[in-house]
Order: sequence, then structure tokens, then C-alpha cells
Amino acid sequence: ASTVQRQLSEPFAAFALGRLGARLLDRQALGVPAALRGNLVHETLFRLYQDLPNSATMRAADDDAVRAAVHDAAGGAVRRYLRNSGPMLGQLLELEQTRIVDVVTAFVGEDRERGDFQVEALEGELEFRRGPLHLRLRFDRIDRYADGGIGIIDYKTGAAKTLLLRDGTVKEAQLFVYAMASDEPVAMLALANLDSRDTGFSGAGRGFTDEARWPELLAAMGAEIESACDDLIAGDVRIVAEQGASKARGLNVLSRYTELRRND
Repeated sequence: ASTVQRQLSEPFAAFALGRLGARLLDRQALGVPAALRGNLVHETLFRLYQDLPNSATMRAADDDAVRAAVHDAAGGAVRRYLRNSGPMLGQLLELEQTRIVDVVTAFVGEDRERGDFQVEALEGELEFRRGPLHLRLRFDRIDRYADGGIGIIDYKTGAAKTLLLRDGTVKEAQLFVYAMASDEPVAMLALANLDSRDTGFSGAGRGFTDEARWPELLAAMGAEIESACDDLIAGDVRIVAEQGASKARGLNVLSRYTELRRND
């Protein structure tokens, strides 16, 4: 789904990362790498929700019970990394576990106030097709509502992301690709931000925006995504010359970005 997102904003990046399979080099990390921190949060959430609770069950649990359950889930997620860690990394992972417990506990507090839902699936796969383009998608979580509709939630563990801009236009298109790949009626899409600085939801549809306008937004984004997919299939590899040098630097060796900027 990130390939479609890139096609909408920077076609060359979609080509290089999505079609060629190029990968950017990660910076040397001090402490626990960001990717590992994200994986630990995801695994903690999987362990915490693996019994597929509903909102009523979550609301019935008292705060101490919730924190204890989160502590156990985080401990299970961190434990396998501790087995192969030296003293220093072990201390860092224990500190990370404490941070995860705080963040996930705060998230559960937000989650159980969203309304009535049943957690239906965790870390499953969807397939998106558009002509010869086949994309395998992996979702973090799907909730089911009483009327049969579903909500798709994507966990974000870095800087907070916003699904919609203030004027109601879509900023992050990836979840709408998931909606198009689903055979179920999608009533809600949401990014769940889990970070020490910002924990909560940024969503659209049920519980977040005007439900009467939700089908219109889904249809409009569906048309935009299909157009982007058609461009990707046709070989659109345009370079966005107006982007900043720091953003372009990762793929600069593969593109004519510097030449284009010099000619400008």
C-alpha cells in the first residue's frame, strides 16, 4: 500500500522502492533501533488483543487490570530479545519495556472509549488487484460493528500521522487501499498513533467524521487510487524536482534529481 501512497506523491520513489525493490540504508542507531521499538509495540498489542475482546469487555476491566495485562504482554514481547542481549542492551530493553507499558496502557484507554465493536482479526492479509497489478497487504487489526461493517486500524509507532487534513482531504492514502481490497463494507479507517509524545486515533468514518459523507470520500479516494495504479502500471517514473534535498537524498543515486535541480 505504501507503493500506491508514493505513486500519488512521488512516482519515482514508487518505482524504485515498490517495483525495483530498492531499500534505503538505515542510520546507525543509538540505543534500541526505531524498527525494533516498533516491532515490540506491535507484538505487545498482538499479545494483548489476541483473545479478540469486545469494547464492553475492555470497558469492564479496571485500570489496574489493564496495566497488568499490558505489562505481561510487553514482557512477552521483550523476553525473546533479552535472551541474546548483553548487559547494556538488556538494560535498554527493560527501559523500553517500561515505555511500552505506559504508551500501550494510554492507548487502551483511548481504544475502549471509541464505541461498541468486536476485535475480529489481527495481523492478517488482504490482496489488492488492479489489472496486472497485485499487491499483498498486511493489516494490523480489523474491528467488527453490530451492523456488519468493519473498521481497519493501522498502528503507527513513530511520529504521529494524520489520516485527513483539516479541510477533510486525505493525507495518508494507504488505509484506503486496504478498504478497496476488502470484500466487507468498510465503515471506518483509522491510524492508531502510539508514541510517548502522542497517543490516540486519527480516523475517518464511523466515530470520526460525518458518516453521511463517508461513502463519497471512499468513492473519491477509490478513483484516485485506481488512477495512481494505472500510472504505475504504465511506467510513470516522474521525479518531483521541487522536493527538498534531504528527502530526495536516499534515492538520488538512482535518479536525475541533482541534474534537474541544477538545471533549474
